[in-house]
Amino acid sequence: PLVGVANRHAKNILSMDSCKIRKTRVVLLLDLDCFYAQCETVRLGIDRSLPVCLLQWDSALAVNYPARKYNIKRGASFEEIAKASGGKCISLHLPVVSTVDIQKDMDESDKTNASVEISYNKEFDQSAEKRKELFNKEKNKMRHSGEGKASLDRYRLASARIFGIILEVLQEHVGRSNFILEKASIDELYLDVTEHCNNFDVLAWKDRDLKEKIVGLDGNAKNSEDSLISNKMPLLEKNIINETIICARENISLDPSDRETRILLRGCIIARELRRAVFNCLGFTLSAGVCTSKLMSKLAASYGKPNGQAIIFPEAIPHVSVHSTCTYVPVFNIH
Repeated sequence: PLVGVANRHAKNILSMDSCKIRKTRVVLLLDLDCFYAQCETVRLGIDRSLPVCLLQWDSALAVNYPARKYNIKRGASFEEIAKASGGKCISLHLPVVSTVDIQKDMDESDKTNASVEISYNKEFDQSAEKRKELFNKEKNKMRHSGEGKASLDRYRLASARIFGIILEVLQEHVGRSNFILEKASIDELYLDVTEHCNNFDVLAWKDRDLKEKIVGLDGNAKNSEDSLISNKMPLLEKNIINETIICARENISLDPSDRETRILLRGCIIARELRRAVFNCLGFTLSAGVCTSKLMSKLAASYGKPNGQAIIFPEAIPHVSVHSTCTYVPVFNIH
């Protein structure tokens, strides 16, 4: 009997230890806003406030946010777009033949970052005069299937360049072994930063030019020379709350000094800095979602659109889920 009690006691201790070291998962979803249309906005130097639709033959493939104000939806024809916007919406067509100078028979492993960067610059980094010339040539000019085959090479190239920037920045500011990156589609990626965000001995975002301060629970600021400890909160974590949409905030009790809250806020810092890096380098905007799972981080990103970010804390998941309508689950083909 005593052995049994000892064993049960040992199991309880192990269980308690497991609870103590349980890590809060931190998953980010980064989503390029209206990607195909945004590619053309960047390439042609179009004012971001102008409505733009990208068409394939006579069907809208991408509709940017200014164009959506005219109730233009995907699949709309050229005439429907012009009528709905009163002729204000800019219609562009997918390239009918490849305009990207990358060898088609080149193995994926041979497409180095250098070759992608060179090809990207050739396609997207044009002079103002050249951009104006291309814009006047392509604006509201429709194409027909008999002319050739529509090409997505331009957008695959932009995607490769953007994802390359994200990878480089993560390796520099988070660390090579501190994240897991998964490409979800041409314009989306998941990022698991669980290990990094749970480690308070390192800054959420390492930056030589960023001097982080520590704020004690009494509100007094101190210079950050010591490792970050759980009863103190860096200014970056405090400020990120004001830069992130907190889903169902009215239904949760948000304590910024809570360990789990701080861990997830560190994920928000990473999301913000990645979005800044891509915009500053290439001019593309992204939306981001932060949560403890891929499904909920993707849902959170929808609240951050466009060009913003949102977080769903675990306590808020039931409140957000009850107001979310699931119309289609692709893997199971459930409508």
